[in-house]
Amino acid sequence: MAVYVVGAGAAVAVASYWLLVKRARGKSLALLGPRRSGKTTLATFLGNGEIPQGYRPTVMRQKVKQKRRARVRVPGSGRLPFGIKMGNLALKLTMLDNPGMTPQGDKTNYGIWQGSATQVDAVLYLVDVTQLSDASYWRVAMNGAQHLARWELGDRRKLLILTHTDLDPAWGRGDLDEISGRTAVKDLRRELQAEEVLMGSLKDVGGTRDLAYLVLQFLAR
Repeated sequence: MAVYVVGAGAAVAVASYWLLVKRARGKSLALLGPRRSGKTTLATFLGNGEIPQGYRPTVMRQKVKQKRRARVRVPGSGRLPFGIKMGNLALKLTMLDNPGMTPQGDKTNYGIWQGSATQVDAVLYLVDVTQLSDASYWRVAMNGAQHLARWELGDRRKLLILTHTDLDPAWGRGDLDEISGRTAVKDLRRELQAEEVLMGSLKDVGGTRDLAYLVLQFLAR
């Protein structure tokens, strides 16, 4: 099982800067998953190199617009390793919260999910790793993965992203195999039919930048 992990400030590499930019530029992404899984933070950073202040739940469909020039509050926050600027990538991002498990939600809100998932190059499914032990959260996360698995997505790539790993004791111990080997994680990946699993922290600019860089590497392959 291919599992890629990164921590804040970790050294990340790519075969070629130009190849990464060329292959990732202009990609359209759907960021899906339960609330508070980090979709807004990751999408905002991918869009303009900034981290949003405070938590605002995503209401139905929300798109992140690129900025011509990012207002970088923290030195280097709008720039990835090797001088990659977020504006150069011109990614097209759509965020959608998991609408829940009610029959009405399945018919209406998941229809919006399906409409977005079938019109993008890649689906990023974000899940808070610290919440997977909660039965209610697990059901919501699995329900969303099951819906995605039912739809004909063709050659669209799917990626499972485990967020908030800095709050997981196993991450602090450096036992990343323990995280990826959990039944909940393996079941989610299998149900989602995700090509890869990424793990990372969104607690600060460094961690978010590193996780965003891994996403771009995935898109460039």
